[in-house]
This record gives sequence, structure tokens and C-alpha cells, in this order.
Amino acid sequence: EGEGPPGRIGRPAAYWRALATDTPGQREGMSQRLYALHHGSSGVDGYLMYRLGQKWTDSLPDYTLRVEEMLATSGDPEWTLWRYCLDHDLVRRVRGWRRPLDETVVHRLADPRQLKLRVQDDLWLRVIDVARALSGRRYPMAGSLVLDVSDDISPQVAGRWRLDGAPDGAECARTDASADIALDAAALGSLLCGGVSAETLARAGLIEEQRPGAVVRAARLFGWISASLSHDFVG
Repeated sequence: EGEGPPGRIGRPAAYWRALATDTPGQREGMSQRLYALHHGSSGVDGYLMYRLGQKWTDSLPDYTLRVEEMLATSGDPEWTLWRYCLDHDLVRRVRGWRRPLDETVVHRLADPRQLKLRVQDDLWLRVIDVARALSGRRYPMAGSLVLDVSDDISPQVAGRWRLDGAPDGAECARTDASADIALDAAALGSLLCGGVSAETLARAGLIEEQRPGAVVRAARLFGWISASLSHDFVG
């Protein structure tokens, strides 16, 4: 479970061993992997994994710093690590991979126009066990919602489900109660991790509101930004 957003993949020991591997074939012409730590009052509260690509253009430094992973608590630790990247000697371009769509550094750049974004897919979902999927995540607020789910491929998914969610856990089970919203399995997968708002899905015609105000309630209950993107900072 952990403290990460819904959909975050767990990291067993085998994952960390693979992540720590740094062979010349993985470097794509860049440096060996480098590291930076941020130390707070209670110890390390952020770390950075990165590489440097050395290049000179017209006798001027034109280095690229590629952020391979940055994890830090929000606020000063995260911003300090970004400043370390952006102010690095000889670096003209900072490239970040698999960063969240709500990346806070965007709002702290002196010239946000220098930021170029490229959205990419990171996780594909198809819910086949509604009760387990919806009860297995946390929710940012306490609330209840009845979902009428349709699925032409997996009949065990179809039907009405009552979700009672809260920050410390949730319960989900079949119900005969009238539905608050109606949606298909694909929309449910998009909604599950909170990367797409229920309001956006409703405007796209993928969620049908069955009870007034239910879409807004669903957006608040499932809300959690988890999608990823790639960043290029040029300056």
C-alpha cells in the first residue's frame, strides 16, 4: 500500500537490484549514473538519480542532465533537488522522465515557457475484480458512491457496486441500491487511479450521471493525480 498514489507499483528487492545496475550499454552515450541526497532535520528526505551528457557547441557548454528518478517530500526538499539540476555547472538542458502531471517545479520556473512537456502512457488497467480493486485503495476524503458498471467482455464486472471510501481504507460490494453514476469498464479503469477526473470523463460522454451532483462527488472521491509525463527544461 505505502503512501504513494493509487497505481504506484511496489518495489521488491529484485526491482532495486535492477535499478542499481549501471552498465555501459544502459548509458546511451551519457555518464555513469550519479546521485544526490537531500538531508532534512530528520535525515534523508529526498534523492536524485541522474546522468550527464557532455557536449560542446561552438566552444560553449551544451550539457544535458537527465533525471532518471527523483523522490522527495514536497516543499523544500523537492525544490532543492530541482535547483541542483537546473543550476548544475555546464548544463543547458534538464530532462526529467516519468514525472507527475502536477509537477510543482512548473510554477517556480523564472520562465515557464522554457518548459516543454511530452505526455506518455505509463500504466494500463482493466478491472476484473471491482470489489477488490476499489476497496484496495485509499481515498482523499470519506464518501459513498454507487456505480453502475457495464462490461461486454467480463460479465462478473457488470452490475451495481457500492463504494464506501475513506483515507484509512474502503469497502466495496454489490448492491441493489439505485446508481449515482453509470460507466463502462474502460472508464472505471481510468477513474481507479485518479489520473483522469470523473468530470472530464463525464464531459467526454463516458460517465452518465444518474443522481444530481454525483459526478462532482465522484471526482472528489477518486481525485488523485498519478499520470506521468516527460520534461525538457531548456535554458
